[in-house]
Amino acid sequence: MSSLSCISHVKRTEQNINRPPAPALYTDVCWCGDRSGSMKTMGQSPMEGGKNFMREHRENAKNMNNTIGYHIEFTSFDDKEEIHFNDDGKNITDDDIKNAEKCMLPRGLTKFYDTAIACISRQQKRIDNIKKNLTPKQKELYYENSHLINVVFATFTDGYDNKSIEDADALKEAIKTHENNYGAVCMFLAANISADECGQQFGFQKNFCMQMGSDPVTSANALRSCSAAMTRAVTQGTQNSYFTQLEREISTPSTINTFVTPPTISRRSNLFDILRHAEDPISPVSVPTVPFNTPLEQHLIQPNIPSFNL
Repeated sequence: MSSLSCISHVKRTEQNINRPPAPALYTDVCWCGDRSGSMKTMGQSPMEGGKNFMREHRENAKNMNNTIGYHIEFTSFDDKEEIHFNDDGKNITDDDIKNAEKCMLPRGLTKFYDTAIACISRQQKRIDNIKKNLTPKQKELYYENSHLINVVFATFTDGYDNKSIEDADALKEAIKTHENNYGAVCMFLAANISADECGQQFGFQKNFCMQMGSDPVTSANALRSCSAAMTRAVTQGTQNSYFTQLEREISTPSTINTFVTPPTISRRSNLFDILRHAEDPISPVSVPTVPFNTPLEQHLIQPNIPSFNL
């Protein structure tokens, strides 16, 4: 007599009298990583982060062995978006892992908004296709247990977007739709700008935003923490995927600079080309990000006033 493959999800034990949760049917994880030239201050950590992400989620795909699959999209961006892997995690090869490391080498400008929105759109299309092709029994299971389809999106950047056509409002709308309609866990890491303020401006929940350092040590810790949180999201559920206090502490420099939120830029159409324009300012222009306690480049020179004897 053949064994029942789902016995571990039906049988009660002395330690647990409750029925164990059903295994996930499908998992979709997307990495959207900044490789712009300013990331050079982080040393090798972006490359190590990309390599570790691919290695860890290959293991997740094998261990979870989802009925429908465990899809991985690995995208990096500077002023151009490049998709380096877009397949089931079980199919990740050692060469794919090496390529993920190489493709995070810093260069170029920052096309953050457009790339993040495009990644989210592709992920939603994959989920729509999976749902459309569920069997009647799988649909019944999914609608009773929405966690059976896991969706995780994570992105990080280290500065202002200076190359996108879309803006912060468009990204915010995409993130909210992703969370509300697709049950996605959306994570945001930022260096040199406020992760909390900018993340909420872009639509991310505060528990899923984390400040990262721009130095090799803390940035490496941040990317490892992000990959670990993504693993928790697909194996333990949303509530366990928040960044922990320890992860936040090791990912942020001991001397924390205070940053301002980047200025909001609105877009308006151009008949000859699609260009970015700031609306005519009604209120004072936002001050660029400058950490407190930054020494002045030049000291004020007191004028030499001659004295007169009266």
